Amino acid sequence: MTRRVTRRGAALAAVLVLVPAMACQSGKKAAPAGEPVRIVVAGPVGAYREIAIVAGAARALIQSDAAGPLAPLLAARTVPAAEPLASYGLDPPQARVEYATTTGDRILVEIGHTDFDHHFVYVVRPPDRATVDLVPTSVLAPLLARVGIALPSA
Repeated sequence: MTRRVTRRGAALAAVLVLVPAMACQSGKKAAPAGEPVRIVVAGPVGAYREIAIVAGAARALIQSDAAGPLAPLLAARTVPAAEPLASYGLDPPQARVEYATTTGDRILVEIGHTDFDHHFVYVVRPPDRATVDLVPTSVLAPLLARVGIALPSA
């Protein structure tokens, strides 16, 4: 009996180790080890009366069932803006996400171009334009498509 419990315990331990490791290999890039994920915009979705994607004259309201990736909006990496914002596609930005909170506050996130391998999109949250966040393309691409912007695929 003790031997059976030990085998089950070992099997459970293996599953607990392998499942997260396999999830990291699923094609999505995770934040580098030791680097915390940055919250660009806090959640939950219920904290916002409205979330919209805007590009030029195009505006798409994001319904709460599709807004999960935007609240919270998480960055895999944050870097100082070492180059002019135009080199990140942020001056001017190609689109923006507009958040209207239930308390009446407004939050703006400007969206630029993808990085060199198209895995991430550069974003800034004014007034902080000295820090550039990288958000996974998989989060923003389907939402930007709603306003006519097709991001390059990896």
